[in-house]
Amino acid sequence: MTPETETSPPVSRWRPTALEWTCLVAGLFFCLHYAWVLDDAFVYYRYIDNLLVLGHGLVYNQGEYVEGFTSPLWLLLLTLLRLTTADYWLLVRLFAVASFATFWWMLVILNRALSPRDSPRASFPLIALSVNYAVACYFTSGVETPLVQVAAVAYALFVARPNRSGPALVVALSPLIRPELTLTFGIVVAWAWFRARRACLRLILVGGSSLGLWLLFRIYNYADLLPNAFYLKDLADIGQGWTYLHETLSAYWVYPILLVFAGCAVFLRRRGVDIDLEKRLLMLGLAAIIAAYFVRIGGDGRHYRYLAFSFCLALASLSGLTEHALHILSPRVLPTVLFGSGLVVAVLLGSLHPPQLVSHPLWGKVEHRKVSKINDAAYHRYHPDLAASPWQLSARFDLRAAYTEHELISARREPYREVIVDDWCVRAYYRFRSRVVHHFGLTDAILARTEAKPHRPGHKYCLGPLARDLAAIQARYSPGRGMYRRAIADGRAPSWIAHNLEAIEVIEKKIYNEHDFLENLRLAFTFLPGLRR
Repeated sequence: MTPETETSPPVSRWRPTALEWTCLVAGLFFCLHYAWVLDDAFVYYRYIDNLLVLGHGLVYNQGEYVEGFTSPLWLLLLTLLRLTTADYWLLVRLFAVASFATFWWMLVILNRALSPRDSPRASFPLIALSVNYAVACYFTSGVETPLVQVAAVAYALFVARPNRSGPALVVALSPLIRPELTLTFGIVVAWAWFRARRACLRLILVGGSSLGLWLLFRIYNYADLLPNAFYLKDLADIGQGWTYLHETLSAYWVYPILLVFAGCAVFLRRRGVDIDLEKRLLMLGLAAIIAAYFVRIGGDGRHYRYLAFSFCLALASLSGLTEHALHILSPRVLPTVLFGSGLVVAVLLGSLHPPQLVSHPLWGKVEHRKVSKINDAAYHRYHPDLAASPWQLSARFDLRAAYTEHELISARREPYREVIVDDWCVRAYYRFRSRVVHHFGLTDAILARTEAKPHRPGHKYCLGPLARDLAAIQARYSPGRGMYRRAIADGRAPSWIAHNLEAIEVIEKKIYNEHDFLENLRLAFTFLPGLRR
């Protein structure tokens, strides 16, 4: 009999306990209560509406082929949901409910997979993650974080039980959720090859084909191998990254939690208990690799966001340890005692909040402050451009009526009315009749490749003057290949464009590519140095 068979509970034990049902209700409440929309989400909305409603294709600006979004899978899912004609505010919350329910169920299954057969069910990771303020916030946000958090638990469950098809599918698709998850996917494939080759072949087939198809599309449509955000954020700011990591870990007591469970693991190992240590260390290693990548690039301008995968996976790796300890120390503990103890732990951990908030946001709007160059979701949740009650339907993020007039303009193929520079993606979404140069380079291929140190993570204020230079040229000349060379010849281009003209013209060919696959393939493999200001 294998260790996995010995620790597999009977079928009836897969049923959730009262405490686990309580976690589901609490988690769904918090997801909706803290619902918000990040301004970056409006980049996705503009791409999707350009594709579905305005007929411009998968672009941010008509005629410009730049992959300014981070998550292909989130874009594809949101596009399918948008076909229902529902507004984005409703879609974000419905997806939050569905993704949290999936997240919850996988944590329940993970607990059973890593627990002794007949032990009491404490479900500590499920409690800790269900009541956590940051985790609940990022099941909404309008960007890919619900998929990231679900993927974190899917990785844990796949490592625990490689033959489960549901988690394997999520793991296989994870490189399309966020590009850096290609690292974890590759590591898990290598591990699975030695542990369960049959499961590994399915993983390679699904993951390789989906990633390969998107890469072919990326070359065909955007003439590149990587998304625009990679070039924008490919820099080293380790000091800020460590600050970002430490702030999140300390705010939610991750240090003492990991220390206590490390002690528990040592105790159990000395008692000769098989706790699947190899699998747990793999989970922690995967979490550490992704955390290290984001430490390198300086983290994010929003609390917790870039650590969602690592945070959830690290806590998920603790599943079953409490059950192993109870199985030895108190195998007959009463369910009511477990339920009461679980509620105490939930209240204690649920009372924690980030340093950006002066008090807990459960009771309503609280004062927000920027700490260590980092904002919290509350900044966007209460912003006048974004605020919408989590408990009310709101069509304010739906421009369907406003598009009616613009559809007639598109039919006559008239150009954009103006070229603007903006760093607030919400305004850019509403100004759909304008060509937008993103102030920080999020959707602009030239600015993204321009060397500049961010003033805070993801925010390069020094690119503002350069963005205005680009906008001035685009307003005067018809956007397309040769535009910047003509501006130099006419004496209307600043010196930084002239000094970088050779590289800019390659980028220009990418942006205004003609979907010639062979030419785009050559452009995709043309690697450029960073542009100098």
